[in-house]
Amino acid sequence: MSVSQAPAVPAYWGSLTPGPYSVGFQQRWVIDSTRRLPAGKAAGPAFRPILMNVWYPSSVRAGSRMRYRDYFDGAERSAASIPLLPNYARALVRFELGKVTEEIMRSPDRGSLPPDRRRLFDDFLDAPTAVRRNVLMAHGSFPIVIYFQGSQSTYDDNVALCEYLASRGYVVLGSAYPAEDNGGFATNVIDRSRERDARHLLVEVRRFPNVDPARVTVIGHSAGAQAALLFSADPSAPIDAVLSLDTTQDYWTLEDRRFAYFTDPVLERRREIKTPTVFFANPRAMFELGDSLSACRRWYVTVESVEHNDFITQGIIHRELSSSTPAERAEATAARRSFDGMVTFIERWLAAQRSGSRVAVGGLGPLSVVEVPIGETGPTLQSTGKASPREVRHLLSSRGEIEAVGAILRTRAADSTAPAGTVDVALALVEKLALGPEPVRARDSYERLVAADTAYRSVFRSMTLLGRYWDGVGDRSLALTWWRMAATINPTDSVAARRSKPDRK
Repeated sequence: MSVSQAPAVPAYWGSLTPGPYSVGFQQRWVIDSTRRLPAGKAAGPAFRPILMNVWYPSSVRAGSRMRYRDYFDGAERSAASIPLLPNYARALVRFELGKVTEEIMRSPDRGSLPPDRRRLFDDFLDAPTAVRRNVLMAHGSFPIVIYFQGSQSTYDDNVALCEYLASRGYVVLGSAYPAEDNGGFATNVIDRSRERDARHLLVEVRRFPNVDPARVTVIGHSAGAQAALLFSADPSAPIDAVLSLDTTQDYWTLEDRRFAYFTDPVLERRREIKTPTVFFANPRAMFELGDSLSACRRWYVTVESVEHNDFITQGIIHRELSSSTPAERAEATAARRSFDGMVTFIERWLAAQRSGSRVAVGGLGPLSVVEVPIGETGPTLQSTGKASPREVRHLLSSRGEIEAVGAILRTRAADSTAPAGTVDVALALVEKLALGPEPVRARDSYERLVAADTAYRSVFRSMTLLGRYWDGVGDRSLALTWWRMAATINPTDSVAARRSKPDRK
């Protein structure tokens, strides 16, 4: 079967229904001459090269559609006419393909895959996408969506979302967002390179016909979600809405300094952040950062049956290509249903923002949506029923640790099959107390938890493991913080006590 004869919807779309448009795609490089490129590992031009990926609505339905691998081949071909850029583009594509192989097949490179797995991966790369390259844009006035992928991820990582939105009448901008210092191609949050690239791309895309420059939404996953929230905290940012896909911070309290690099700048401007914001997470989320942004309307969307990478297309593809047992296939099916419901909700939410109507939440599968009005800083506490992690966190903030411990225990007792992240909340609770002026209360709360359910011993193990992690990546200060907390709640543990002592000079 040729690419042009293949079904209109690729397999990685799952149950998603295409909109009224076919999908066009353009890929080219632009140079930001205001940012000189430092000498580094990635040799290239003297100024910042930005790969511009654009998915857009088209009325053209004839002709061949791109294969998946063409997302990378095109990036290299489009660099040929710019001096010194081909080597840079070739190195970037090599990095991207390595990461795609790692994320989808859990292998560092294609050559190390067993023959059957290699054929499976090659078949995936050779399968048609939903897009046609360089076809004419449809007539209309289409809002702009900017997509930020996470750290160590690739510009195609949520391709089903990008293609789907284009079929529904949105112009979707993406890029590679490599590090600002030219030390490598992995993205990060701290150097703010994503926001700078996005501003430059917005200038370029506004030259396209039929683009509505007054409507700009940023969607980000993981570290890309953190970057999107940082972007919204800049009063000069030309954006109208933010959708955050699993920041990884939403499961922790703001006392957790692992995320201070982005939470501190956001909190400094929280009274000025008026941008409507949607937070997506799994049911363990506490949404403390979201509750702090009380000057804007917020939506908290909890998604069942997903882990971190199930918020992006690559994670779902990995599950579907790698499931070999009935249990794994059932988990993949559940994650797919949740992902498709999330993507559908995103499009409905964007459409509701355009029309000024309420978003329809019916028929989305295992999603729960809470709309939070301007001014609200916490949930309305329920007198009965299972407490959510957000409610437990609010109890901790408003009524003290004993009430919060009680709420956690009631949650476990009410529904032992769906603890909804209560161990995570317990870790945050004990962490908050251990960092406070009365650490003995942290020990007391921990002992109460373990007495009620030995599963809470994992609170102590999590603290020691987090200390080991931060020590391994070279952040001795954060490592000491976690080890000190572990020694606080379990002073009889000699390893935690020894590690919690500062280095001798």
